Amino acid sequence: MTLLTPGTRVANVTIAGPSKQWKHLMSDKILTAVIASLVLVLLLLIYGIATLGSSERSNDRVLPERHHASIGQVVFRSEGGMTRINPAVACATRDACELVDRIAAQIKQDIQALGGAHPVSALETTEGKQRLQTALTTHVQQLVQRNTGDPSKIVTVFFDEIVSTTID
Repeated sequence: MTLLTPGTRVANVTIAGPSKQWKHLMSDKILTAVIASLVLVLLLLIYGIATLGSSERSNDRVLPERHHASIGQVVFRSEGGMTRINPAVACATRDACELVDRIAAQIKQDIQALGGAHPVSALETTEGKQRLQTALTTHVQQLVQRNTGDPSKIVTVFFDEIVSTTID
């Protein structure tokens, strides 16, 4: 296998190399690409520095502190079976959580009663779980208000576990 280079003769034909004009045109394209790449890198660097500065400022903001009070495991019977949840109350202040801790036994009993209104089949859906969460949050806010607390300090009631058992 013979390598054909500019100036090589093959069958009375001379292989010509690229013209100087083509080499000049190609070097302009390469130079333009290099400049465009450098501009892009510079813009990314400027954006990164600007973003870094804004994140440092956002760290200076004071986010509201959240407190949690655990109610403990609650089991309730409802249409179609039984459900076990581990509810906790998210409070805006420590005082609100301390009040929730003091009335936790009452909250637990009320959750058992309220849970009966939520059939097991409904708790299998996201919407059913959200309805239960809304009902529990509203009820805990009412209990806090009855016990001379500020109901607006109760953010939500959430459960980190919900297990339903169906009974046929």
